[in-house]
Amino acid sequence: MDDIIFSEEEYHKVYNDPFNWSNMKQVNALRENICLFIGCSLSDPNMRRLLDIVHSKSATRHFAIMKKENIQLPPSIEKGQRSYQLYENFHLHNRNDYFNSLGINVIWVDDFDEIPEVLRNIKNHYER
Repeated sequence: MDDIIFSEEEYHKVYNDPFNWSNMKQVNALRENICLFIGCSLSDPNMRRLLDIVHSKSATRHFAIMKKENIQLPPSIEKGQRSYQLYENFHLHNRNDYFNSLGINVIWVDDFDEIPEVLRNIKNHYER
């Protein structure tokens, strides 16, 4: 087993070694299980790389519960509820497309307080 990683330099060494023990364990877990990501931005390049590797070789789909972002409209977009909704839909659609390309289905929430209810619904769905 490898040592604990304490620095960004050590992290990059692991990231660049596809056969590193930790990378292989994560790939196996992602390939053999359906994973639910909670409280994870999925912005880590290594995690995205591993998800991409697994998704390109497997049909396994994963799920992530993510909070919708408060979107600041660019100054060039007219202020108003309709403009905001169009921009928000465009933004969410693009993010969904990106996460789908990694094999992740996103469950969007407006507030983190919604997560317990989402988890109950998932549990009830799979208990049937």
